[in-house]
Amino acid sequence: MTHTYHCLDLSDVLNHKACSFKGSEEIGYLTILGSSIPEELMPLKQVFEYESIPFFMAKQNIWDNVELAGQRIFLPEINASAIHIIGTSDNTDMEEDVEIYYKKSLIHSIPLKLNYFGNNPSNSDNECFIQLPFLYSKSIVNTKVQPCIWYTRLILPEPSLIDSILLGENPCMHIFSITVEKATGKDYSDG
Repeated sequence: MTHTYHCLDLSDVLNHKACSFKGSEEIGYLTILGSSIPEELMPLKQVFEYESIPFFMAKQNIWDNVELAGQRIFLPEINASAIHIIGTSDNTDMEEDVEIYYKKSLIHSIPLKLNYFGNNPSNSDNECFIQLPFLYSKSIVNTKVQPCIWYTRLILPEPSLIDSILLGENPCMHIFSITVEKATGKDYSDG
């Protein structure tokens, strides 16, 4: 079975800096204490695949992820079956509802669960997309913490036409990339 996907460019809704380079650690804030992910090891500003699913990880000015703050993400009308997400949580394992809309009507509300970046997965819905060899802090390179950025997917209860996604509000949850999987069979859109 052939799957088709639509990678979302999150540039317009990026609002947080979780990554930094050696020598500029003070600009990254994955955590409230200023720990950050090594930017040189992240696939920023490029298309990449995970489990044969394409993703695009945007970077706009300094911003490199979406800290959940009730953003609405608009997309072309798509007959969707699933939403694939690359993200992490900075405090503990977190859960927040994601609302799926079509023509301003709520179609589905699905819980998004993201594991804490420093833990082994406690949530079976998450797979480690990338485990980094260290974490920057304001004063050291911390090799005791090898952060994971997680992959998860939200499966729609039934294939549905969608045109926007409304994120919840949780400043501890960070999304780096979203890809919408188109439903197989009849496609009602050009997207």
